[in-house]
Amino acid sequence: MALCFPLFSYGQRLIDDDTFEDENGITFKVGDDLMTGEPAASASQFKFIQNTTKKKIGWMSKMASSVSSVGKSVAEVGSDVKSGSTVSKGASVANTANSTNNLANSSEKLLVKEEDIANQSLRILKFRKTGNEKRGEHFFAVVAGPGKANYEVELVPAIKNGEVVGLNDKLFDTK
Repeated sequence: MALCFPLFSYGQRLIDDDTFEDENGITFKVGDDLMTGEPAASASQFKFIQNTTKKKIGWMSKMASSVSSVGKSVAEVGSDVKSGSTVSKGASVANTANSTNNLANSSEKLLVKEEDIANQSLRILKFRKTGNEKRGEHFFAVVAGPGKANYEVELVPAIKNGEVVGLNDKLFDTK
């Protein structure tokens, strides 16, 4: 009985790279439009729909900050050993990284004003799976949102919580 449990608990699966079927037999395909609802109960932000463009810029900012620290350290070592070229190279790396960090921070501020995705149509670009059968699988649709932002939608919980309410201009049956 325990061996069959995973088979009965979630019938969701990726059929191929372009098609996903949820536990209720709803088939999602690349190019389909998801209809969003409102954020999950008592939440001001979507719990199962995440802006991935914003995450990428945050990562770039952290990386640039680290590189800047390394450049400053190299410049300090060059100063200690009285090597002008080492100081110059370290300062150059730090300045370039600081510029990149400033650009990332500016982009982050622009994305803070990201468009509201409630009650919108989001086009499916591809599917992604994380985890495994033993520890649990999570299925995501990568979707194009308003502007140039991309989002990841964890399909099954987003549907269960009303964050995704339909597919291709047809509402899901809410029985």
